[in-house]
Amino acid sequence: MYAEAEADSTQKTVLYNIMDNTYEQLQAYARNLLIYTDGLEYHEPYIEIDTSQLKNAVAGNNINFGNNRTENRWFKLYPNPAKEYITIEYNLDYTVKNAVVEIITTNGNHIETFRLHGLQGVKIVDLRRWQRGTYIIRLSNKGKTLQNEKFVKF
Repeated sequence: MYAEAEADSTQKTVLYNIMDNTYEQLQAYARNLLIYTDGLEYHEPYIEIDTSQLKNAVAGNNINFGNNRTENRWFKLYPNPAKEYITIEYNLDYTVKNAVVEIITTNGNHIETFRLHGLQGVKIVDLRRWQRGTYIIRLSNKGKTLQNEKFVKF
C-alpha cells in the first residue's frame, strides 16, 4: 500500500509554479505530484499534421514521389519557414535501409538525430523549444548523404 500524500496550499502553489515555468523532468515531477495530491487532470499535448499544406507545399525544387525519381529527392519538408513544428514527408525506395535523419545548425552544431521507419511516412519535429535560426536536415543511409535541405525556424 502507498502512503497518503498531502500538500498544503503553499506547497501546491510552488508545485504549480514549477510545472508552469520549467521544462521536461522537473515539470513532469511537479505535474505528477499535483495529479496525486491535488487531483490535477492532465492530458498529454500532441501536434496534429496541418493537412492543408500536406501535398502542395514543397521545399526546394520540384519533388517527384513517383517511380521517376529524377533529382534524388527523398523527402520534402514544410512549412518553411516554420514556427512550432516542421513536417518531413518521406518516400524512400527499397534500396534505402535504416535511413537516418540528422538536424544540425548552419554552424555544424548537432541538434537531433532519429531513424525513419518504413519506406514512406511522415515525421513531425517539434520546434517549440528551439532557437530561431536556419537549420539543415540531412538524410543519410549507410554513411552516405542522400539529401540535405535547409529550413528556417522563426
